[in-house]
Amino acid sequence: MIEADRITIAYGYGYGYGYGYGHALSPQTIEYLQSLGLDRVLDCGLKTETCCVGTGLGLFDAGLEFT
Repeated sequence: MIEADRITIAYGYGYGYGYGYGHALSPQTIEYLQSLGLDRVLDCGLKTETCCVGTGLGLFDAGLEFT
């Protein structure tokens, strides 16, 4: 089990934040995560080849470290 300080659930797919990657993070979610001053974000989901990759790219584009 991974211990987490906060959990944020991103619903849906295809906001296209950053360089146009279609993923589930809205600009408001990115801003929220950045405002927390996190060391790392755990990116998990059911379809790693789509949702997790897209979300990971969005986190990377936003300058956030992710696992």
